[in-house]
Amino acid sequence: MTDFTQFKRMWDAWSRFHCIPDAGFVRFEDTGETIYTYRAPRPPLRRRFSAVGVTVVSTNDAAFPKAVFAPDGKRVSRAALTRVGSQTFALDHKTGVLARIGPDLVDMDGVPLALRKRATVYCPGDGLRPIGAPTNIYVRRVYTRDELDRVDTAFALARMRWEMLDDATKPRVSAVGAGFQRRKNRKPTPADLLAVDSDKLCAEINRVADGAWSEPYFNMSELTLLTVAAFSRHRFDHGYDVTTVPYLTLTAAG
Repeated sequence: MTDFTQFKRMWDAWSRFHCIPDAGFVRFEDTGETIYTYRAPRPPLRRRFSAVGVTVVSTNDAAFPKAVFAPDGKRVSRAALTRVGSQTFALDHKTGVLARIGPDLVDMDGVPLALRKRATVYCPGDGLRPIGAPTNIYVRRVYTRDELDRVDTAFALARMRWEMLDDATKPRVSAVGAGFQRRKNRKPTPADLLAVDSDKLCAEINRVADGAWSEPYFNMSELTLLTVAAFSRHRFDHGYDVTTVPYLTLTAAG
């Protein structure tokens, strides 16, 4: 429990007696609740805070634990946490729980309504599990043999038409294909191709290859952008499925 005689006792910011034991942390005197309020702590603020027994750490930091586990006891690799960028956690050393620091806790059960918009991690008291935003775990997507065959067919059709283009046209087609990534903020995946009717895809491949791709990429249909991207297979990512868990732990026992 924080000794309030060590820190300045305040009222105004929260209309409750509280103290600030360290940067970003607020502890309330009447309940013993502690919250973290920073949304995207910079590297100097990702360290151990002894006054509250918490380490703020990113998946990009060398200090990130070598082994973490989902609540079901399955080990989660660092790679599975960083497929789409880093995630930052508050590691509570008393409970061994990592709670993800989110933009807010608006949708999180167990957090008082008055704190949800301003807290990014909430701890109800010493020795109790902290509550953060859901943790994203990215798992490489698995495709069936039939799905992979269909994707290979689409790539083969696109490659065939690609080879028919003259050398002056190919760079322009590739540039337009990059529009998918700009619009979606990600590279296309085989799953995107699988969602398209094969006849439509073939017709679109022919239409694009015949020069009907000259309009600005932001005026083109998703199918056109996807098809043009298919002209260069390296533009595709394999794709990942995302699952969420409420927290991570340092031990398999949770």
